[in-house]
Amino acid sequence: MCDCLARKAVSVFCACRKSAPYEGDLEELEPIKDKSPNEDTVFMFQILEGIKLAAAARVQAEPLLDGQQGQGVSYNLPASLGVVVLKDYLPGCFRAIRDAEQIDTQDYINSWSYAFKDLPSMDLGAGRSGSRFVFSADRKFMFKTLPAHEVETLKDIARDYRRYIQTHPQSRIMRFLALHRFRRGNEYLYVVIMNNILFSHGLKLGDMFDLKGRIIKPSSAKKLAGSSEKAGGMWKDNQLHRKFMPTNNARALQKALEDDAKFLCSQNCIDYSLLVGVHTVEENKTRDGNAEGGAAVGGALHKGNGKSFAPVHGSWDGKQEIYFVGVIDFLSRWAAKKKIANFMKRFLWKPQTLSTVPPTYYRDRWLAYIPQIVVEGNIPSPSASV
Repeated sequence: MCDCLARKAVSVFCACRKSAPYEGDLEELEPIKDKSPNEDTVFMFQILEGIKLAAAARVQAEPLLDGQQGQGVSYNLPASLGVVVLKDYLPGCFRAIRDAEQIDTQDYINSWSYAFKDLPSMDLGAGRSGSRFVFSADRKFMFKTLPAHEVETLKDIARDYRRYIQTHPQSRIMRFLALHRFRRGNEYLYVVIMNNILFSHGLKLGDMFDLKGRIIKPSSAKKLAGSSEKAGGMWKDNQLHRKFMPTNNARALQKALEDDAKFLCSQNCIDYSLLVGVHTVEENKTRDGNAEGGAAVGGALHKGNGKSFAPVHGSWDGKQEIYFVGVIDFLSRWAAKKKIANFMKRFLWKPQTLSTVPPTYYRDRWLAYIPQIVVEGNIPSPSASV
């Protein structure tokens, strides 16, 4: 059955045709519902082929960088179970970001090339948003489903975001590389393509942290008191009992994270997090269990995911470490809904415990927090105690 579906999907996709750009934007449609396994498989195939089609179709196009923020380019993706309409938002803008990151178009397309029998499924994320995630075949990239209000935020900040990325190559803000909408009938799915900040070049990651710089609410602290369990596989602020100690210019990393917070504040964004993945060199293992050796570590240290996000060499507790660092989840804006939530929550909790706070307060808290957890380290000697 799968082979039959694959043949049908491939044959009709080859007839894929580009339609004229249209103005319809964030219509009130029903969200994509759970489908049968066969429909899920074909739909995932259409999504992945759509991602590749959109990238390939814009190779020779002039970039639409600053204008036409609400427009996009539409494509029909026929399949045996129905036509899916792909809308590629701001293709020139996101192409410019991929170019700034030195991401080759063919490599990007190859990253999303799965054998039909190996097509991935959408994994539910650890957050409360209900977003789902899919990694590219080589795990360099990932896509995340977005609610409509975050799509509007991204479209609204896209021009300034693109300019900031181009003028701040050391920025640790997650790179958005494409924004698509997939529509089947009256159902829709919004998908944003991102770099995978925790892409570790085969090195095994141990601890991972999702940090906001806020004090955990007393009710949450009681639940997590003495807990050794990670929330969604990540350690949170109240479970952080260490520092991150780059051994070469910690100030540069601090400065990048501070500049990022200032930019996000200028865009009225809040609730962002610092994502850190830690590889301990002493483990001497790659993800597949092989001995890593100096070549693997050295290779990771000199490779970013694209032009940016080079891993950071550090130390802690007498051990050499490698950090994979980025700023994520910054598409929440200080709008009416957040202001109301802040007003209500202030009767129950102190501002230090909240994520729904004004952008200037969030920025200032972040600026005070980063120097506390990112400090200059020393390269441990071979005889350092553990």
